[in-house]
Amino acid sequence: MKLSTLILFFGLLLTVALSFFQFESPYFGNALWLGIVLALCFLVKEQENIKHIVIFLIVALITEKMLFQYLLSLYEAGMKGYQTNFYIYSMHFFVDLVTLLFIKYRVRLSLRYIHRFKPDEWRLIYTTYADALLYAIFIAFIVVDLAAFFENIIRNMEHFLGLSVEVAKPYWDWFWVKKSYPYVKSFLLSCVIATLIMTIIAERKRRVLREMEREDAESEVS
Repeated sequence: MKLSTLILFFGLLLTVALSFFQFESPYFGNALWLGIVLALCFLVKEQENIKHIVIFLIVALITEKMLFQYLLSLYEAGMKGYQTNFYIYSMHFFVDLVTLLFIKYRVRLSLRYIHRFKPDEWRLIYTTYADALLYAIFIAFIVVDLAAFFENIIRNMEHFLGLSVEVAKPYWDWFWVKKSYPYVKSFLLSCVIATLIMTIIAERKRRVLREMEREDAESEVS
C-alpha cells in the first residue's frame, strides 16, 4: 500500500476518532488537539508553515470562546434568545471568514514574518497540503454558519422582518440546522486537526526523501 494511501486512511480514522471525542467536550477537545499539533511542530524539524497555521487557529479559538461567553452572559442578563443566536452565528461567521482569509494569504504573511524575524529560514515557507485543504474546510464552515444564521431569521421572521404571527408561525419549528450545528462544526474541526497532523507526516516524509536525494547526489559527485 502506498504511503499516500496510508496517510489518507489514517486521516479518516483520526477524523472519526476526534469527532467522537469533541462531541463530548468540544472546546476542551479543540484546545487539547491544537496544543498537541503545536507541540509536534516544535518537535519535528522544518514545520514553520504548520506552526504559523496552528498558532493562528489557537488565537481564533480563544477569541471565539471569549466572545461566545460574553454573548452568553448577555443572554443570561435578559437578551432574547433569537437575538443571542443572531449575534452568536454572526460571530462564528466573522471568525471563520477571517480564518479563511488568513489561510488564503498565509504564505505571503508567513514570508513577511520570516523575512523580518528569521531571514535565513525563508526557504522553509511554501504552500503545504494543509493550505488547500483547510481553505476548502473553512468554506464549509462559512456555509454552515450562514445556514444557521438565515434559519434563525426565518424561524423568527416576525421579529426580524416584521411579518405577522400568522405568516411566521409555520416556520417556528425550523430547527434542522440549529440541532445539527454543533455536530457539523465538531466534525469540521476534526477535519482541520486531522489535516494538520497528516500534513506534518507528509512534510516529514518529503524532507526525508529530499535529504536522501541530496546524499545520493553528493555520493555520485564524489
